[in-house]
Amino acid sequence: MKTLSHPISALSLLLIGMLVSITLSVMSTWADFEAAFYGFTKQAKNPLSGLSCPILMGSNESQTISIKVTNPTGQVISPSVRTEISTSLAPATSLEFIDLAAGEAHTFTWNIGPDNLDLGQFIFAKVLVYSAYPMPDQENTCGVFVLPVRGNGTWILVITSIISILSLISGAYLLHKSDLSEKTKRPVLFLAALILLTMAISFMGLWIQAIVLLAITTLMIFIILSLRLRQNT
Repeated sequence: MKTLSHPISALSLLLIGMLVSITLSVMSTWADFEAAFYGFTKQAKNPLSGLSCPILMGSNESQTISIKVTNPTGQVISPSVRTEISTSLAPATSLEFIDLAAGEAHTFTWNIGPDNLDLGQFIFAKVLVYSAYPMPDQENTCGVFVLPVRGNGTWILVITSIISILSLISGAYLLHKSDLSEKTKRPVLFLAALILLTMAISFMGLWIQAIVLLAITTLMIFIILSLRLRQNT
């Protein structure tokens, strides 16, 4: 016998999961977007991969930004790494040098905290790795959303992400088992999957793709609501 679940429970769980996921996606994307246009000088055409920044931080918290620089060549190279990290005044800058043997890697880390807060609720950083033949200049930026509460931003992110994922998965399962028509279920299930993808993309720091997905998500929400309103009239 097929067991049918009540659609209200499914839709409630989906709504909770969607709201939490979209909120996390917006905060993550917003911080990286602001970092890209913060005013850091652009000196390199090549993107720097592997820049690691916290996504969320508490208002009283200190964390670290890091980048792993690897020598993929068969010779010794001597790259230099320049960082700019926001403060309430001018960005704090530093320049570090290192010699890397063939295949060797080194991880650079920098501390960030309340002193680096700017624009009310953000911390921004730019890392530039100067060219060391045959490696070209590479740079990247990242932003951290600082929450208006004390606490550990990483744990807040982990807990809220788990809540959103479990709510979306549970809600999708219950909706699939409900007695609603397939025509009604499909758009909602697609929207849930899209929101999960958007959150994952935003956490990866791909803010341009995340903005596009957030725009598609918003459009999908309006389409679903308009279809529901038509069905009820």
